[in-house]
Amino acid sequence: MFGRFINIEAFLDSYVQEREQERMRYINSLSIEQQVVALRSLQVTDIAEVKATIKDRQAEDKSVPKHYQMIIHVE
Repeated sequence: MFGRFINIEAFLDSYVQEREQERMRYINSLSIEQQVVALRSLQVTDIAEVKATIKDRQAEDKSVPKHYQMIIHVE
């Protein structure tokens, strides 16, 4: 069903790993100065910026790390 992969997770892991290897081959082909610029531009964060008003905050989650559930109005 997923070719040589046992499941979709194995396929996605392989895809991400291959993309990372391609990126590193490209970066290694650059001069040191170009590598610094390229690596700075590739910094990835898991942050999204949203302008919103919090309408209600739900009870705290007891799990670690803590998660907060809010009802918001996106502006």
